[in-house]
Amino acid sequence: MKEVFDRYVESTLICDRPTDFSFCVYNTNYQSFLPTDKSAVILDIGVGVGGFLIFLRDLGYLNARGIDISPSTIKSCQQKGLACELVEDTVKWLDMHVDEFDFIVLLDVIEHIPKGELIGFLSAIRRSLKEKGRLLIQTNNMQSQDSQLMRYGDITHHLGFCETSMRQVCFIAGFSQVDLFGLETLYAFRRSHYIRQTPFKAVRHLVFTCIRNFYWCFVRAMRRLNCNTGVST
Repeated sequence: MKEVFDRYVESTLICDRPTDFSFCVYNTNYQSFLPTDKSAVILDIGVGVGGFLIFLRDLGYLNARGIDISPSTIKSCQQKGLACELVEDTVKWLDMHVDEFDFIVLLDVIEHIPKGELIGFLSAIRRSLKEKGRLLIQTNNMQSQDSQLMRYGDITHHLGFCETSMRQVCFIAGFSQVDLFGLETLYAFRRSHYIRQTPFKAVRHLVFTCIRNFYWCFVRAMRRLNCNTGVST
């Protein structure tokens, strides 16, 4: 898959700028998990176009950096003034940074790891964390509706996870506590001037938001009926 990762921004991410919506997602879902100490050492593995690193920088974190195997994502992030490094062998790199990080982030990364390498990858992350360090993972839940769109939407995806398999691999890799949470459904409302100029689009946006929220309430209720209760929603 090296050919894809060499031009990952151009071939897959399309846009080289993070969206306002992504920052809204980070703020709503992840800010509460971040270290309270702004000098905490944070690592973002698989930086993409740098959205989470920009989010951390805007919050005032002083020691956040990222690594990635894709030259195109690293170039994009470095052009934004972000501290990023191109790393060909992530496990080897992590083994050179044992007991160094307070917080590590894996946003839409773990599904790219081949099954035979997954435990070694997560174990290397565990070793690179400090004693009370934390790992944040975001990935598609294969028990969700239309999860196949995410699973097969990127040719570099190797795996899909549900709550039980995610808990399984994390425990095997040495993590003593695994908490699972559902990503909150968000819709970024239009700016006021946009709403005033296009009231029809504003109303349509509100209707779609209500329908989507109702739909996900139904999905979660069905999962409870199927005894899939291992995740907080």
